[in-house]
Amino acid sequence: MKAEDRAEQQHQLNAPDTFELWTNVIYDVIAINGVRQAGILLHFYSGHFEDEEIDPVRKSVSVDDFADRLRNIKEDQLLIAVPTSI
Repeated sequence: MKAEDRAEQQHQLNAPDTFELWTNVIYDVIAINGVRQAGILLHFYSGHFEDEEIDPVRKSVSVDDFADRLRNIKEDQLLIAVPTSI
């Protein structure tokens, strides 16, 4: 195995997964003073952005449950994290 390949493999092993990255973004946003909620919408576009009609199903969860719920998000679901105490 080439050194480049080993370096790339090591980088992939150390890189956080996408769920972890998005969870950390939501945690950081919720930690901002005055922010009452933050969320992620999962939608797969089938055409031009301006032609898409999105009617998301909203699901609010505590920030403590957000990471687990994010792993099971459904298409066109808006998963909203709220602080455990507002």
